[in-house]
Amino acid sequence: MRILNIEARSDINVLPAVKKALPQLDKKIGLVTTVQHIGELAKVKKLLESKGKQVFMGKGTTYEGQVLGCNVKAATKIESKVDCFLYIGTGEFHPLGVALETDKKVIVANPSCNYVKVISEAEKRKYLAKKAARMAKAKDCSVFGLFVSTKPGQNRIKEAEKVKTKLEKQGKEAYIFLGDLISPLELLNFPQIDCWVNTACPRIVDDQESYDKLIVNYDEI
Repeated sequence: MRILNIEARSDINVLPAVKKALPQLDKKIGLVTTVQHIGELAKVKKLLESKGKQVFMGKGTTYEGQVLGCNVKAATKIESKVDCFLYIGTGEFHPLGVALETDKKVIVANPSCNYVKVISEAEKRKYLAKKAARMAKAKDCSVFGLFVSTKPGQNRIKEAEKVKTKLEKQGKEAYIFLGDLISPLELLNFPQIDCWVNTACPRIVDDQESYDKLIVNYDEI
């Protein structure tokens, strides 16, 4: 079956939120956003440079400055060049990922609500504490199910195979499950699984309450 992926672009003016973020920004800025606002980055760069800022954009996916929930290479590639990152978009999952991967200050400019915030150390500690708890619980599991998504940008079959091999070397049982949609109801059909290993979007673990078994991300194994 052929699949056509169409990008959804936002027509919201991002500049008011960016202007509101200016007092929080340092001299050298790494600019990141999601595909919805990628077409606005040229305007943002021009505005910031007119205020005496140096702007950097890395490329980790399709476009310069574009980050995904499972890919923040656009930020990590320029980490050494910048003092901080400016994330333009809604939600805090993407900027939190940038903050954790780069250990730099990340300022969020939300154009939909026109508000600005800085990802705090408390938010980072909370996420890392949950991660540590998942990893500790996974140590007691014996049978692992590794689910792999067929969605573009989320298919990590090679990573799943590597994790499966490592688990089996430790005397664990490990099975790979492949599908387009990861559904909690579908996973109920496999009660023998003690722990699910997610190789798709890393934010799936945030929906732990929807699953009856422990879920960890593949890099946590």
